[in-house]
Order: sequence, then C-alpha cells, then structure tokens
Amino acid sequence: MIHILPMILMLAVLGGIAWFALAVAHGRIPLAKVVTAVALIFGIGAAVVTALSLIDPLFYDRTTVAVPLVPFQPHPAPGITLEGMTATIVGGGVDRATLTLTGLSWPAKSLIVSSWVLQGATWVAVCFVALRLARSLDQGDIFRDGTQALLRVAGIVAVSGLLAAILADLGAWRAGTEALQHYGGAAEGAIAGLDPFDNLAQYGWPEPYGLLVNIPFWPLTAGLGLALIAAAFKAGHKLREDTQGLV
Repeated sequence: MIHILPMILMLAVLGGIAWFALAVAHGRIPLAKVVTAVALIFGIGAAVVTALSLIDPLFYDRTTVAVPLVPFQPHPAPGITLEGMTATIVGGGVDRATLTLTGLSWPAKSLIVSSWVLQGATWVAVCFVALRLARSLDQGDIFRDGTQALLRVAGIVAVSGLLAAILADLGAWRAGTEALQHYGGAAEGAIAGLDPFDNLAQYGWPEPYGLLVNIPFWPLTAGLGLALIAAAFKAGHKLREDTQGLV
C-alpha cells in the first residue's frame, strides 16, 4: 500500500493539471489571470530562493557548491568484501562532489554567488514579461507590449543565462582547487611509502579537475526563440494597424 500511495498522488496531480488546462482552454478560467498568478508565484519564488541562497555564503561563510573531480571508480578498501551487486562497473566513475565549504576566498565566492544572482534574475525577467503579456491580453491587445518586452527578455535570457553558466563553472573550479588541491603531506603505517602527489582518490581524497567551462546552448536558443516570437508579434501589430486603417 505504501508503494501505491505516491502513484495515486501523482495521478491525482496530473488529473488536476489536465482539468485545469481544459478549463482554461474552454474559457471557464481567464487565461490572463492564470498567467498573472503563475508569473507572480514563480517570480516571487525565484527572488526569495535567490535571496535565501545568499545568506550562508555572505553572512555565515558557508558555501555549497558542486565541484568537478578527476574521475575515479568507486571500490571497497582492502579487506572489505561486498556482495549483492547485479551490475559491474567497467568504465566511468565519480566526477563531481557537492561540498559545503568554509574559508573560501572572495574571488571564488563572488563567482559562485554572481552565477546564482544571474540565474534568479533570468527567472524574474521571464516572469516580468509574462506579466506584461498577461496585462496586454486582459486589455484585449496582446501585440501592444509584446514586441519590446519579448526582445528585452530575449537579450536578458541569452546574456545572463550564458554568463551564469560560465561563472558557475569558474567558481566550481576555483572552489574545488582551494578545497582539494594539496601541495605536500605525509603517510604513516601501512602506506608510509605513499607519494602524497599520487592520485589519492582510493584513500578518500579525490583530485580536483582542471579548468573546465561548458558553454550551454540553451540561453542562445531560448533567446533566439523569443526574438522570433517578438518578430511575429511585431508583424501581428502592424497587420492590426493596417486593418484598422482600412475600416
């Protein structure tokens, strides 16, 4: 019974969403009011979540970040035998670790925090445009504010989305280096002859990965899509003006 409850809840949620979508499609619920409510919820939520995420790194010197690692395969320590696995690891490995760090330098912390702020600002900008479009739709002229609003958010999404991803990768690389890169050490006991500059992942200390910046395509794609929609709105606005001039 316990395993069935999540499925029942999921079906109930999907049913509610389907009913709501049908109600909007048939005009029983005004679309403009729905868009306004959703945009306000998501916009305020994005702003609040972004603000809350800044409290720990800025006021308590605790920054949580996923840092890239030199991939290593998990394996038991000598003397430990594990049973019950039905699959065998033949490649890949652990390549990322989520760490909560203190004592992180301000350059690294600034990169990470800036990426969070840009991500939150992107969501707020999208919600703001949705509010503008909902207002225009409610007033019966969806084309009035749509073109300029969409063009602005297209630029914001393309630039801030790209910058946020780059800053996040730079911050994660810097944080991983500061937390895991070591410049000496010593070993005792059974591993006394261990070179501290060897790969120590098998002893519980993974190596940070080198500088790796991934350039995401979704901000540029989303920005281009919004720009195309803005062009369609502009054409629709011009067609409406031409039609009104003929009447």
